[in-house]
Amino acid sequence: MIVLVMLLWPIFLVSWRAGFNQGKIDKTPELSRLQAITFSTKDGKKYIGKLVSLKNGLYFIREVTDIKSDTDDPSARFKLWIYRAEDLQDVTVTGAP
Repeated sequence: MIVLVMLLWPIFLVSWRAGFNQGKIDKTPELSRLQAITFSTKDGKKYIGKLVSLKNGLYFIREVTDIKSDTDDPSARFKLWIYRAEDLQDVTVTGAP
């Protein structure tokens, strides 16, 4: 049991560090490998963002910005939004992960 724990600890540290580094990369718009997504809501507003995950009918999207927005201020963007699939229309995902 002790040998197993000693082997799992370095694996945990390496995988944690890899995940942390990938998270830092995905926060940088120039380096991010997240797919771009455009969609509209039921009220007719159109948005653009970066698709983080799609799981069980839920879209996890970063940096959601109104397409008609005149500002390019990053603080005006929402950090993370979660949408149900039935609440979205005209969903288009571009780019390869």
